[in-house]
Amino acid sequence: MFKITFTCFVLFFAIFLGFANEEPIPIKISYLEDSKHILEINDVLNLKFIKLEDKNKLNFGFTKSNVWVKLNLEKLIPHSKYKILLNTIINDSIEVYKKEFNTFEKTFLGEAFPSKGRYPFLSFEPESEDCIIYFKIIGRDHPLSFPFEISKFEEIENSELNNSISIGIVYGIVFLILLLNFILYINTLERIYIYSMFFNLFSLGVLFYFDGIIKLYFFPNSLYWNNQSISIAFCGSFIFTNHYIVELLNLRRHKKLLCVFFEIVNYTFLFILVLSFWHPTGFNWYLKSNLILTTIEVILLSYCIFYIRKKEKNYFNIQLISVISLNVFGTISQLYFSGILPINFVTVHSVHFVIVPQIFIQAFALGKRLSIMMKQETLMSKSLQESAEEYSRSLINTIEEERRRLSKEFHDGIGQNLLVIRNSILKIKKEELQPKQLQKLDEISHIASDILDEVRLISQNLRPSTLDSLGLTASIKSMINKLNEVSETVFILNCPQSIDDIINKDVEINMYRIIQEITNNVIKHAKAKSVLIDIIMKKDSITINSIDDGIGFDLNSKNRELPKNGLSGMKERVAILKGELNISSVINKGTITKISIPF
Repeated sequence: MFKITFTCFVLFFAIFLGFANEEPIPIKISYLEDSKHILEINDVLNLKFIKLEDKNKLNFGFTKSNVWVKLNLEKLIPHSKYKILLNTIINDSIEVYKKEFNTFEKTFLGEAFPSKGRYPFLSFEPESEDCIIYFKIIGRDHPLSFPFEISKFEEIENSELNNSISIGIVYGIVFLILLLNFILYINTLERIYIYSMFFNLFSLGVLFYFDGIIKLYFFPNSLYWNNQSISIAFCGSFIFTNHYIVELLNLRRHKKLLCVFFEIVNYTFLFILVLSFWHPTGFNWYLKSNLILTTIEVILLSYCIFYIRKKEKNYFNIQLISVISLNVFGTISQLYFSGILPINFVTVHSVHFVIVPQIFIQAFALGKRLSIMMKQETLMSKSLQESAEEYSRSLINTIEEERRRLSKEFHDGIGQNLLVIRNSILKIKKEELQPKQLQKLDEISHIASDILDEVRLISQNLRPSTLDSLGLTASIKSMINKLNEVSETVFILNCPQSIDDIINKDVEINMYRIIQEITNNVIKHAKAKSVLIDIIMKKDSITINSIDDGIGFDLNSKNRELPKNGLSGMKERVAILKGELNISSVINKGTITKISIPF
């Protein structure tokens, strides 16, 4: 994830580095401020302009004054086509006066006038090597700057094409992140992905405005809605950022007071947004209030990040980078719009440096959050599985322990008492008794013997005595021999090696029960003539294979007569032994059961 994010950052900076163009044409720059809005072209011809050595100082901040800019172009190629491109859409309206043969040709540029390009531009063909052009920029108490480039027409056209392709790549990445957020929300129903998605959406609106997309494609002839779009986009991006931060850092759990502050900031943003619809006064107040609110926002975010640094360590470094980026480029952006910083690549695109990194950082943070949640879910699932296995193990051990107790009670209690009764009857029979009395005693003796045999059988089934006295191997062989005596099915046991003491004594009973369950299923359901049971000891496991020639069954069938309960018990015991169980069966072609138990 870090490599992907780093690559996106590098791509972003590389793309916007392509915007910087060198100025190949010699030029002299000067300007004049008209605070009273009374000067016309004939007036300024006789007035003294203030000379500038650097065109990057043509940034006047929030001003109500009209600004006249005079460009003295030198060493031009006569009758060649040139283009002056203004890399901004902030200025509402611009009047251009180009001197040709002692007359001035007037042209209108700026947001207030329709344009076929993203940015205002002026194309001209000089009659001589020198050319003078005047720009009258109307001040409306908005940020007023004059970043421009002069080049030959074909050169700047190629530059605009390259820039459009680069911007398209950035927008494509942002749209991809937006789509991923939407998909993640559908799959997780986590609100944070909706917040991030709407942040991306409004951030795109900000980028669309400063890249001239809004003006070109959405409101080419509406100055009001073109300007209003930026206020909507800015407020929306900040509001959903606040919701995203509250959700990501769990502020409702860590610090509810911070949530209250974020809510206050959100409502304030909504208030100035409503105010911005009142043009031009309300919009101008919005622009200045937005600078103040964004400062408060950054301070609040900074405090929030440092407050939770020990409580949300996973996101501290990511959000710290986010806040540093906001602080640095947000400050640059504010100083630029206020007219304090000069025009250069960073200041002109400062809004891009604020918005785009935040989109990437949010995507990285959400990716990390998803990774953490998936790990937590895996751990929780593993913990639940272990708990279920432990519960199953405990339940089976409890059952076996209860069987052991009952077996002992039957054998030592009821069995011994019945044995005493039978022996007592045998002693009485040796005395001189009437034939009828002897007959009755014989009947009682037979009944006592039958009950004693049943008690011994029940005791053996509850807990085979041979398991404790002779071991697992002998117990399994004894079980198979008894089944062959009472069952029509022939059981063939192949156990070439002893499996005693391979696994824990407390666990041996589970292996015994597994084989017992296999034989019970065959007797109850398979209707098999013969069954082969192989018990093979390998290097690190014991393999139990059972092959019968019975009627088989459909593993996917919902028929209640199938040995589902037996299979379930077998699966639980195999799971307790950390083994593997595979059953394959075909109707009328028998069943193969393969069990592998590690030791």
